[in-house]
Amino acid sequence: HGTKNGGDCDSVGTWVPTDAGPEGGTCTLSTDIQITGTGYGITLASSRVTLDGAGHTITGNSIVSGYANQHVAVHICDRCHTIMIKDVIIDTFAWGITSWNTNGIIITDVTLQNIGKIGIDLNSVAGMLIENNIISAPPISVTGSFHAMSLSGVNHSSMQGDGSCIGTGQYVSNGQSAPMVIKNNQITHGIIQFGTATGWCIDGNTITKGTFRINNSHLDIPLHLGGSYPPTNHIIKNNQVTGGGFAFYLLGDGNTLDSNISNNNEIGFVFAGGSQNNIIINNTANDNNSHGFKFEEGSTGHRLTDNID
Repeated sequence: HGTKNGGDCDSVGTWVPTDAGPEGGTCTLSTDIQITGTGYGITLASSRVTLDGAGHTITGNSIVSGYANQHVAVHICDRCHTIMIKDVIIDTFAWGITSWNTNGIIITDVTLQNIGKIGIDLNSVAGMLIENNIISAPPISVTGSFHAMSLSGVNHSSMQGDGSCIGTGQYVSNGQSAPMVIKNNQITHGIIQFGTATGWCIDGNTITKGTFRINNSHLDIPLHLGGSYPPTNHIIKNNQVTGGGFAFYLLGDGNTLDSNISNNNEIGFVFAGGSQNNIIINNTANDNNSHGFKFEEGSTGHRLTDNID
């Protein structure tokens, strides 16, 4: 923390200190990396750090882990900010990229393959752009057991998404909002799960044999106590899911689902009990085995326009 010295970067690439602040810089890899240990492969230990893989591969040795700090390809230091990871291939780890309380992050043009547990695991994140990544489970994976992404924001009232679909990965001041964008990613055999979050944009992603799971977790007023779900107000558009179970599973209020496609899944769009007042427009549910659109008991108040079932 707090330096521009680059740590071990010079042993695998080139380090250029940043001019943007008192710490950080860019590490550009010049070689592939083989990780032989069981903990973190690479740790980004400071704010304002960019890891540019320059097309190189970071390879691990196990897709199995009993703990969140075992067999992790890239770990970001707690409460660090202004982070970028780009143009790198991550292969054969239990966890791909992990962080807690990161403020301002871009993950782009990253391939995560043969990942056993979670590809991108960001907890309590603010100011985020995850774009143009390819994520896949090992060939032996059982459909539904692998999370391509597990993402949660800070809370429902502070440092939320601002509803924009133009991501910048910018640092967010306390109490402010900024774009929270997940865009144009390709997922195979995996779930994208969103926890505590408001005002995110999920746009143009493709899943084969998996699920978009929009969960309003860590609820402020649980339904079993007689309350209702806080609004989540996500923009969920232009996404496609093929050949899975539940293609889109939504637990939340006030979201807009626009021009999404479910092909050959068990159920196309599931709105969990208690989910209310969502705008559902121009979505297509093709050749799903059980239901195109399913509204569980207590899921009411939606506005449906020009959907195809």
